[in-house]
Amino acid sequence: MKKHVQHFIHHIENERQLSRNTLEAYTRDLRDMVDYLETKGVSEISEVRTHDMQTFIQHLDQMGKSAATQSRVLATLRTFFDYLQDQKIVEHNQAKKLKRPKFEKKLPEIMTVDEVERLLAEPSDHSPIGLRDKAMLEVLYSTGLRVSELVSLNIEDINLSLGYIRCSTGNSVRVVPIGKSSIEALEHYLKVGREKICRRGVVCDESAFVNNAGQRLTRQGFWKLIKKYTEQAGIKKTITPHTLRHSFAVHMIESGVELKAVKEMLGHSDLTTTHLYTAVKQDMANSAKKNTRKS
Repeated sequence: MKKHVQHFIHHIENERQLSRNTLEAYTRDLRDMVDYLETKGVSEISEVRTHDMQTFIQHLDQMGKSAATQSRVLATLRTFFDYLQDQKIVEHNQAKKLKRPKFEKKLPEIMTVDEVERLLAEPSDHSPIGLRDKAMLEVLYSTGLRVSELVSLNIEDINLSLGYIRCSTGNSVRVVPIGKSSIEALEHYLKVGREKICRRGVVCDESAFVNNAGQRLTRQGFWKLIKKYTEQAGIKKTITPHTLRHSFAVHMIESGVELKAVKEMLGHSDLTTTHLYTAVKQDMANSAKKNTRKS
């Protein structure tokens, strides 16, 4: 079975634009399944049945693996056996009948538009660091980038004249449009703020967002900034960079943007992931109705 796993991983590595983390997850899930099935006396791929894989999923549950992890493994198995069927290695996809583990998915917390505006208004327009922080917050909210994608941006990835950012994740590259406020904040920071930071006797590299040492700002550094500005704005919610990503998605859907377009901007590989935000939108609408009845 291990040779089929290797061929599959090689196939998706060449055919799909997947991140290194995703490839590692596929590999780990399939090797765990093979190791488990071999202890049960199943050594040939043609011998694997739905019951065998369901028992493996149950084994993960007994080990304390989360329902989300179990769901990911199930998706991996289905994709793997789709490939085996396409290659005529197996006659039927035995993974199609696997039962998905039941769990309640916690909806992410979302900021209101007013809270976002208060947060974006906090950084000072009169200091180089304030200009940098303003630009980062504006970009994060107007594009829905992951914080790792934000801090990885280089100057060459930003095109202010055409109004877009080029974002690289693993082997994939996507182009994300940026709004007028983000363009203005970036322009001010890159022309004034970043230059002043780099004049302090430090050597700046190609990074778009730099710290006082002229080096790329880290994820941890930006998390601290979010926390500081959240407190200054008097926002009681626990706000993380991902909260802004979630808020961007829900606010886009509320404004009438098609789900598929939101998926492309977020860089989701599957529309199912983006569908979560419609549930958040509905939950917010239901809460608003309840509050209206009470008043």
